Amino acid sequence: MDEKYLTVQDADGKVRHFNVMKTPCGFARFLSLDVLKDPRNGYLMDDSCIFGAEVFVIKYSGKGECPSMLKDPVGGTFTWVIKNFSTLNEEVLHSEIFNVKEYKGHVKLSLYPEGNGKAKNKSLSLFLGLAETLHHPTKFYAEFELLTKNQCRGRHAKSNAEIWFCDSIKIWVFPDMVSLSDLNHDKLNGYILKDTLMVEVQITLMKHLKNI
Repeated sequence: MDEKYLTVQDADGKVRHFNVMKTPCGFARFLSLDVLKDPRNGYLMDDSCIFGAEVFVIKYSGKGECPSMLKDPVGGTFTWVIKNFSTLNEEVLHSEIFNVKEYKGHVKLSLYPEGNGKAKNKSLSLFLGLAETLHHPTKFYAEFELLTKNQCRGRHAKSNAEIWFCDSIKIWVFPDMVSLSDLNHDKLNGYILKDTLMVEVQITLMKHLKNI
């Protein structure tokens, strides 16, 4: 009626990628029916409505991401032997950095002998995290198991996790790995033998995105 149009730009100017798996793109709530049908708004004339779209095609930049998956990667199992455990006074201990070879990434274990956070003075806490000083892919997925090893009976304390590590998530926490009461009954439970504690990580599956 006034040759004016309702214009809506796609959210935040984001680029939309169309392919054989994703052919449509649009707005679920573009305009309310009450507004559309109100003759004072002029959207309907002679029971007809005009729609239009302006599309800007962006040239392919040649950049993207390629997923890579590794099952039972070389270097994915690391055993940390902590000697003279009863004499340690540090709040937190850090293992050496170990290399998961096909991934070319570096991770480490951190251990709180007296617990961390809500588990303080209740349980041994164990962390798995990325080494802070080294470069990693944008995203890194891991399925892994952490163990506090029973050195007498082989009945290890275990915890499993699946996690995407990224810039905002660089560490995964198991606050209640083993209760301190169970840990310190060494003759009964076998977690500490000859004043030595053994913890282990077993990474069974890894996925990461590589820039191409």
